Amino acid sequence: DGAQVDAVAPEQALEGEPLEWTGRGAEMLLGALVAVTFLGATLGAAQLALTFLGLAAPPIPGLPDGGETALLVAGAIALPPLWTYAVFRARRWRLSRTRWRGLGFSMEGSGLGLAGRLALWAPVLALTAGLAWPLWRWAREGYMTRRTRWGDARFGFEGAPWPLALHWLPVWGMAAGAAALAASPGLRAALGPASPEAILARGPTAAISSAAVAGLLFALAWLNWRAAEIRLVWRARRLLGARARCDFSVWHLFDAWLAVAGRMLWPGLAVALAIAAVTAVPLYSAVRAEMEAGAAAGA
Repeated sequence: DGAQVDAVAPEQALEGEPLEWTGRGAEMLLGALVAVTFLGATLGAAQLALTFLGLAAPPIPGLPDGGETALLVAGAIALPPLWTYAVFRARRWRLSRTRWRGLGFSMEGSGLGLAGRLALWAPVLALTAGLAWPLWRWAREGYMTRRTRWGDARFGFEGAPWPLALHWLPVWGMAAGAAALAASPGLRAALGPASPEAILARGPTAAISSAAVAGLLFALAWLNWRAAEIRLVWRARRLLGARARCDFSVWHLFDAWLAVAGRMLWPGLAVALAIAAVTAVPLYSAVRAEMEAGAAAGA
């Protein structure tokens, strides 16, 4: 009891021994297609139901009719539980294709239980304007971890979410500040030269620079939160009396993204060129026909 298992890069190795992946790309593609089809059908059914109940009116300003309102309302209602259900299913599928030291991983239960827990958490998240988000994430990880097995051994999950909540405060504070500025003209006026209107009045260069700095600070805060979540969640996991020691940091996120970008650069360029080649001819024909119609109308 109390033994430590190194998990420096939890997605790749444990205690210096690599994980074995047995999944195939075709399975992932098929799963993504099924998920997209199911999501589209669900949103369509929800939109029809909301329209039938009269929730499509009044229309959102700037949109032509109430249909878009029904679609947005349907998405706001249906997407969070669907996404949570998909997260559980995806985690279970990845675990079923992962082995370590010759033993496979598995996960018990159903994604419906996790989606139901999100429904219970939804009022708390709404009343706190997202401040309780790390508490929900901690509860979600605990739910999935306690249903995870390695062979016949069941994982445990211990600890409190408060250290994770501290890392969330900068992200939430920036988002809350931006929302307050957008909703309060008086607050913007009180900022004087630092208000968004004053920055825009100084020209596009000042506006772009200010937006870039704000975006960079928010991105860094978000990356720090994500790295802290991965690190603290792994440290909370237990297996056969051993606990993980994870040193995951923001730099590991950068390394992972750079590795993926490097592998996908040339395939991505090839796909982009193929799409451009396929669409170039009809697009050129449509533009030329439009120009000819305009010239004929002008004559």
